[in-house]
Amino acid sequence: MVEEVLKSIYEMFIKQMEIFRDKEEKRIGLVVLEMLKRKQLSIVQLKEWIDQFKEYYASDRLLEVKDFRSKENVVNMLNYMLLFIETETLELKESIKEFNRI
Repeated sequence: MVEEVLKSIYEMFIKQMEIFRDKEEKRIGLVVLEMLKRKQLSIVQLKEWIDQFKEYYASDRLLEVKDFRSKENVVNMLNYMLLFIETETLELKESIKEFNRI
């Protein structure tokens, strides 16, 4: 079930053509954080999910306006999630910061 949720969120973001206007990406981030909190999602799974985004956006795709906008939504979600991630998950924080540098 967790894999299906993450896959759906991933596909929604990469198909997104507009920047969210009502902080939807933050609410989506809260769903992911809740799965992490309830131990339905491991740090490893979350890092692998973020890596999927890194692979997608690390290509020439950002030349397309829609992909630039969808990446901005992902960045906003991940940065919001950083506010709630515990310090012991340093590797995950680094993964998010690395994504922000793409």
